[in-house]
Amino acid sequence: MSRSGHGALFVAAYVTLALLTFASPGLPEEVSIARLVWLPSGLALACIVMAGLRAWFWIFLAEALVTLVAGDPLLGALGTGAGSTAEAVLAAFLLGRIGFSSTLGRWRDVVALIVLGSGLSSLLGAAVSVGSLVLVGSFAPDAFWDILPRWWLTHTNGILLLAPVVLTAGTGLLGRVRARGVEAGGLAALLALVGGLLFSAPDSGALTRLLLYVPFPLLLWAALRFRLAGAAVANLILLLPAISGTVLGRGPLAGAGPTETVARMSIFLMVSVLTSLILAGVVEEREEAARARLAAEEERREMSERMHQAQKLESLGVLAGGIAHDFNNLLATIMGHADLAQRSVPQPHPAQENLSEVLRASRRAADLCRQILVYAGRGHVSAAAVDLNEVVDEMGELLSVSFPPNATVEIKLQRDLPPVWGDVTRLRQIVLNLLTNAADALPDGRGRITVSTGLVSPSDIVAQDVVTDAVPARGGALVHLTVEDDGVGMDPALRARVVEPFFSTKQAGRGLGLAVVQGIVRSHRGALEIRTVPGAGTRFRVSLPPTDRPVLPESTGAPVREVAGLRGHRLLLADDDEAVRFVCRTMLEEEGVEVVEVGDGAAAVTRFRQERSGFDLVLLDLAMPRMGGMEALAAIQEIDPGARVILTTGNPADSREVEAALGVPLLPKPYGSEELRTAVAAALGRPSAAAPE
Repeated sequence: MSRSGHGALFVAAYVTLALLTFASPGLPEEVSIARLVWLPSGLALACIVMAGLRAWFWIFLAEALVTLVAGDPLLGALGTGAGSTAEAVLAAFLLGRIGFSSTLGRWRDVVALIVLGSGLSSLLGAAVSVGSLVLVGSFAPDAFWDILPRWWLTHTNGILLLAPVVLTAGTGLLGRVRARGVEAGGLAALLALVGGLLFSAPDSGALTRLLLYVPFPLLLWAALRFRLAGAAVANLILLLPAISGTVLGRGPLAGAGPTETVARMSIFLMVSVLTSLILAGVVEEREEAARARLAAEEERREMSERMHQAQKLESLGVLAGGIAHDFNNLLATIMGHADLAQRSVPQPHPAQENLSEVLRASRRAADLCRQILVYAGRGHVSAAAVDLNEVVDEMGELLSVSFPPNATVEIKLQRDLPPVWGDVTRLRQIVLNLLTNAADALPDGRGRITVSTGLVSPSDIVAQDVVTDAVPARGGALVHLTVEDDGVGMDPALRARVVEPFFSTKQAGRGLGLAVVQGIVRSHRGALEIRTVPGAGTRFRVSLPPTDRPVLPESTGAPVREVAGLRGHRLLLADDDEAVRFVCRTMLEEEGVEVVEVGDGAAAVTRFRQERSGFDLVLLDLAMPRMGGMEALAAIQEIDPGARVILTTGNPADSREVEAALGVPLLPKPYGSEELRTAVAAALGRPSAAAPE
């Protein structure tokens, strides 16, 4: 509905309520409850508090119409319209200044409504309205001070009686009533009965006034069981018969004159509203504080779990890095000996197949070690601008032949997608693992897999769905890759474990596919979301930060100047593992290379300084006692800036440090004789770092 539609609806409600207040059904024609309470004032205040100050025009219009209908002149109608508008606007302004909650969720909001919203503001409205009616001749000037307090109190009563009902209408009363329908009905009936009996009987003096306390336990019952909205409605149920009876001169609130009657009614109404609403506000506030404490405890627990998980991952990363170094050294020894043995055994020979199996198993073990490092977030990331659409196109075509024949793969790529900054090989692995996982989730190989790319706002990432360490920082749009299937889905228990390493639902699975995806996304500072419904499929969404750098064509590598052979070259080998040194030296000596070996970086620097021009190449392990490979490299380059050096490592995460050493190649362990020979030949074939371009 438009703003004007809401305004017209308010005017209609205001005028209708005013007419009912003037001439209520069931009361004699000459009797009006407007003598004790002006209900439209409560509606006006609630409206301007909820809709804002822009509602002032509709309040002015409604009150002016009501005054005209009552028979006052136009100028008087404009004056009362201005008075009611000033009353509501001042109330909204004052309440807004103190942070008033329109749902009366705190006891101080109730006090503010009574003191500022009804008492102070309605006094201003009464002064403006009565003064304008005196000016136009509706009242004699000497009647101003007689009419002002009554006008003020009737508006105060209207605000206290009706405004809380309107303001708290959406605070959960209906839900509580539905849950306790019989109790709510019984309470309403008791309040109506007590109100009717108490305020319909003639005033019998002090005894009858003592009975005024009888309804208060019922009001407290409503406040405790049905909170703020229940207390507001309970007051309305009780006070409507109280007002009707008092206006007829019955009950303990009827006074000797109109001013005394209005004063008694105002005091009783204020006490009942204050008691029940403040109690409800205190209970509501304490419950909210309890809920906030529970939410904070839950948040702390989740944060503690995330920190614990992050610490586990960090510990796993440190452990994996150390294990990778030693493990790859062992694999280098195994592969080296198997390679040497295979080359020494003549063809054909039964041992050749056994040695080939040893080499294959060693390479698979090395690949498993690399995947563990990727999961731990310590795998090497070779950064470059990557077009995610090209990666999806490339991997989709490659994998299309391996999908089940009854599976349908739909690819939806958003064109003109900004590139992401990352390792293209690792991003390909994400696509490979997610598509493979989606295909495995299809029952009997039947179903649909949807792969899509596009942009996603960080605010659209659901924290509960994220299985990486954190949601990317709020900012610009992220580039997403989404793989969705309509397969079997996962229950909460399975979803909680799906990215654990070595956990798999497949009998022959190694359980590293999704764990590796998580590790790659983490190393790219992205977010991995998993949303799944048992029996209705799963959605994996990877969100990565974009980059402004352009996508460059993949390099095929700089041409290496061919060398006739390695024979005659002299090489300095530094590695703390004696078995690795033996294998490396043996493989190189078979190629005719003279190898001088030392056990740490300090010894390598000393030997290089002694024979500065005696070595064509230096082979340094990164992790060595006394002096590591990077320190030894810096010292050797200080001695001879043109020295040719190869760094080796059993921990691929160390390659991040090597990127800072420009022009220095890295040979990862384990390696075979062919990889070693190729790396040495390439290093010897390169121009030295000191050679002119």
